[in-house]
Amino acid sequence: VGANVTTYDLAGLQSNTLYYIRVRAYNVSGNSAYCTAVACRTKAAIAVPADVTATPMLIGGSLCVEVRFVDNSVEEDKHEIQRSVDGGEYSKLADTIANQYVYYDASVSAGHTYAYKVKAWQGATPTDLSDAGSCTIAAAPSVPSGLTVGDLRWPDRVPLTWTPVPGAVQYVVRISTDGSNYSDYAHRPPAGCDRITVTGLTAKTNYWLKIKSRGVGGYSAESAAVTCTTPEA
Repeated sequence: VGANVTTYDLAGLQSNTLYYIRVRAYNVSGNSAYCTAVACRTKAAIAVPADVTATPMLIGGSLCVEVRFVDNSVEEDKHEIQRSVDGGEYSKLADTIANQYVYYDASVSAGHTYAYKVKAWQGATPTDLSDAGSCTIAAAPSVPSGLTVGDLRWPDRVPLTWTPVPGAVQYVVRISTDGSNYSDYAHRPPAGCDRITVTGLTAKTNYWLKIKSRGVGGYSAESAAVTCTTPEA
């Protein structure tokens, strides 16, 4: 290197290899002694991430896609996640820190297909992009039909039945005592359920009841209300 130069980039070295480096000066009169050698190990080579999966889910009531992949590198600096929407071009979505192999994409909506690819970075050097993992987020399920009040035998409860709908992960029963102001019943029946007994009610009281379904893509509209009067205690 030239006179007064104090930095130099050594290129073409092997990855994950221990090197000892020393320096000496020279001029027309000859060479100086070498300085004390310093040791360093080059970083391990990075590899393309694998097995990318995309899973739609609800977290805290909010829709997102969980992007998960296998981190095949030991000393990457970050991972870059790219996304395609409905078969469009891929573009950068986010970076994750080293060794983080799960990312939650909250910028999604029902009725679309999302595909994801990942690459690792070490300094300014990236790997190739991984194969894609994708998912389609279904639209909100349809309104449950056939909401019916069963036999009113008890003063504090009302049995309900309905027809389950495809794509529902749970059902929400809505209750009112005036036909205008509704609140959610605390218990939410799971997918495939077609009945529930609403408890904790008051004897000899008029009730209006509705139901709606909840899917990964959101809530359906509410059904038409059914009415009943609980018997005397």
